[in-house]
Amino acid sequence: MSLTNGMVFFFMALIFAPFIRYLWLADKQYHYRLTTEGLVTTYHDAIPDAAYAVVRGLAWFGVVVCIVGVAFLGPAALVGAGGMALGAFFFTGFKNVETTYESPVKNGHRHLIKVTRNRPFIACQSDVRTMGLRASIRLHCALNKMHTILSLLMTQLPDSEIRVFKNERVLDGVPFASFESGKPAQLSDFAPDNTQPS
Repeated sequence: MSLTNGMVFFFMALIFAPFIRYLWLADKQYHYRLTTEGLVTTYHDAIPDAAYAVVRGLAWFGVVVCIVGVAFLGPAALVGAGGMALGAFFFTGFKNVETTYESPVKNGHRHLIKVTRNRPFIACQSDVRTMGLRASIRLHCALNKMHTILSLLMTQLPDSEIRVFKNERVLDGVPFASFESGKPAQLSDFAPDNTQPS
């Protein structure tokens, strides 16, 4: 009996693991747009549209099963598995949702641009507070795009300083906009011919 239970658990895990990984814990696809007001970030799940179509198809199948079950068995059909079929109504419109948010910058103020190279990451933080908050931009990027992004930031925020950190954990452990931390760097250090991780 325990071998049968183990096999059932194994096959259920085999079925649900990809579902959980690729639908609930999916990778995100980010798009960034730098404006004079700050960084506009748009992201959505990196899931093919075919996966959403399959889920919608299964949901509609569940809806039909639910209606047929209620027609033949009455409301008692909604107990147990029938209740899951009733939940299928929520997935009939399942689609990829795009989220947008804006990270402001304070033009005319000094900013600290924190950078890591081994896992390319940029954090830009202002030294001035507005209503108790400081402007902050955080983004991951391709190593070969760092020079372009930093050039845009330095053009828009000319009094900024670039500091290089070993990794994100060290970068996040440093006090906000602490200009004495990290290793000083120049924009030219991130030119395409200098983009080898250090």
